Amino acid sequence: MPEQATLTPPVTTAARAADGGTRRTNDGLLTRLGALLRAQGHWLLVIVPILILGWGPFAWCQRIWQTPHGPVAYQPFVPFLTLALLWARRGELTLVYQELALLFPPDSSKRRGRLWVAVLGCVLTLFTYATQVPGLSILALIIVVIGIVYYVYGREILRYAASPLLFLFTMVPPPISLIAGLRDTVAIAVAARGADLLHSLGVPTAAARDQYVLVPGYRLEVGWALSGLGVLGPTLALTLWLLILKRARPWTGLLLLALAGGTALLLNLLRVAVVARLGMTNPGLADTLSDASSWLLVAPTVALAWAMMRLMGIGKTVRRA
Repeated sequence: MPEQATLTPPVTTAARAADGGTRRTNDGLLTRLGALLRAQGHWLLVIVPILILGWGPFAWCQRIWQTPHGPVAYQPFVPFLTLALLWARRGELTLVYQELALLFPPDSSKRRGRLWVAVLGCVLTLFTYATQVPGLSILALIIVVIGIVYYVYGREILRYAASPLLFLFTMVPPPISLIAGLRDTVAIAVAARGADLLHSLGVPTAAARDQYVLVPGYRLEVGWALSGLGVLGPTLALTLWLLILKRARPWTGLLLLALAGGTALLLNLLRVAVVARLGMTNPGLADTLSDASSWLLVAPTVALAWAMMRLMGIGKTVRRA
């Protein structure tokens, strides 16, 4: 009898094809990753020492960064945001680098900088291991990074990457004592303005005493969560990041930063008034809302800043750095 042909079910065939495509994709990714490591492996000699030097400064900053509702809670993300800015300009940076390679020899000052900036940063970093001052230690690390970029690529590439690299300075934490003193001053002002707003909302007996808002049957403390600093700091930093990403002009950027900061403070003031008013009827819910994360206000504030950028036409015309 003639042999019958064996038919492969279509589902099985499709599954095998999909599995083969996945393997080919994974192999391609591994191949590209291996090629990248072989071509740029020398950067490990730079990145690894920086990570080792930065271990201490990052550990010393944890107390400041982990302050609940603190104004600098965004700072651990600044390196990643800076890398995103540089990645957004990778095409322009690559083009400039190739142009310089064609026009100037490798030892030209256009393509190679001096080492003193990186050395200065390393000396400052080692000094901070004796003092353990968080702000100075992060500043020293930033100088190291900028110095390395300057030495390896020269002043022209540094000029084109200046805006993203300057964003790193938003990572320098101020002293805890300064933050605490500013919080107390701002909290007293917010409590006073919150009481005034409650008068407008129909609570004539509302009053402010130091950093407390007093309403019938409830006393609201304007602490870290309600001071507004936890909203203001991340809002200004993220708005600045958007301005650098879209290459806004300086005066336009300053105007938008002022608008974003004012919006953040206004939304926080509304939050204080709403929580105090709610405390008159439901103190438990008011306590819960008063301790809610400040990031709940950061997101809509930054979204409003983005909308204002679109209305102002920022980013529609691309300018070279």
